Amino acid sequence: MWPGPGNFRLSDPRHTLESWFAHVRSSLRPDRAPRGVHAGLSAVESSVTELFREDSASYSFIFEPSLAWHAGASALLYRFSYAWPEYRLRPCAVRDAVRRMIRPLGSRYDRWFSQTMRLLSMPGVEQPLAGLEVTAQFRFRLKFYIQFRPEFVRSKHAILNALGFRVSPDHVASLSPLHLIGIDYQASGITGVKLYTRFPRIDFCNLSARVRQSPMVDCLQAQGFKGLKDFLLITRLDRPCDIFDIPPSEMDFSLRRNGIDWTRLRTFLTSSGKGGTLDPAPYDALKDRFRILENRISLPLAGMTRANLYYLVLDTL
Repeated sequence: MWPGPGNFRLSDPRHTLESWFAHVRSSLRPDRAPRGVHAGLSAVESSVTELFREDSASYSFIFEPSLAWHAGASALLYRFSYAWPEYRLRPCAVRDAVRRMIRPLGSRYDRWFSQTMRLLSMPGVEQPLAGLEVTAQFRFRLKFYIQFRPEFVRSKHAILNALGFRVSPDHVASLSPLHLIGIDYQASGITGVKLYTRFPRIDFCNLSARVRQSPMVDCLQAQGFKGLKDFLLITRLDRPCDIFDIPPSEMDFSLRRNGIDWTRLRTFLTSSGKGGTLDPAPYDALKDRFRILENRISLPLAGMTRANLYYLVLDTL
């Protein structure tokens, strides 16, 4: 997500988000919801909608929904992230906004988030992003991201240490391209950490020297691509370790900046032997209901067992 000064205006931000929440909520199973969950979720939706109504007058790309495919399972539609690009100007106001967004989910989530919010006091933090995923069975996964300015490697090192991960002194300087730290929560606490290393552009020949070749890269090369702009390598961490002992497992890149539209991406996701188990129908249904701009995609480096498609909702149809 790359929030910035607004370069488009939604005609009715409140209606657009209320319509989107209603659409993705319809994919859930109401009979699976624990008591009180509907009220909490409605409060989160109201909070995000009001934030977006206020913030969308000044910033674009702050509300980013996504759709997650998992081979052999139904697609997850209820997923979004929200960014606060004004954090450096109004840090206290942003921390309060994040807390208002999360509090309706209950004290356990609020407690874990409060602990992580303390990390934002580190110098070099560009902005926080917070998000939520809800499965059809009403299991919640909270997402919290810390985006950095590149040169603040000591702050990145300190935050990784606070989360229980090691970086040897010889490798601290190598943290410069670390763009985001993502933290996943469930009610029990932190369940995983993801590191996003950014490359403004990467050539496929250089990528193959770093990681194993992915089916998506094979497909793009066959279509004449030599590399990708605005590219991220993602490393998943689920236990204390030295982060440089764990290889990246996923990649993420901008669709817009590489000229890849939904028609081309849809063909790839449904092509035989690469993504035949990833059904595009849920996203097609979204495009029938909303004016949408595809933004980014993340995929495993090995195989095509899942994919996350990030998009922007511009209006209803």
